[in-house]
Amino acid sequence: NGYWITKIQEIEFATIYNPNETEDIEMNFESNLGEFNGKPLYYISKGGEAGLSEILRNIGRFAPYNPQEVCLQGEECSNEELVIKNCTNNIIIFKNAETIKSYKKDNCIFLEAQENEQARLGDKFIFKLLNIQK
Repeated sequence: NGYWITKIQEIEFATIYNPNETEDIEMNFESNLGEFNGKPLYYISKGGEAGLSEILRNIGRFAPYNPQEVCLQGEECSNEELVIKNCTNNIIIFKNAETIKSYKKDNCIFLEAQENEQARLGDKFIFKLLNIQK
């Protein structure tokens, strides 16, 4: 079906890229699947739909309910109907950017990349959470 399937303890994860194809992307922060398991998951998309959909498809199922789009406290919000959250909550923030960059601030994960690299960056984050390395 065009996806790489990884099975860990009878749970399947489907990614567009394999770990070898993401090895050049650096993620110099600690994170693991346990941080998301059984906890609400929020997201912000500022042009990062490809990478975000990779993450939500694979990680969103571990949240107690469907991941919810929110706005980040202190930043401009274009949709007044969205709830405002801060980095005490698990929030994944995907943004368009010229270069690939990822970092963590409290419980916020910031993932930035050009549009054509976003799915690869999203998959790299999934591999990080699952402790899959080349």
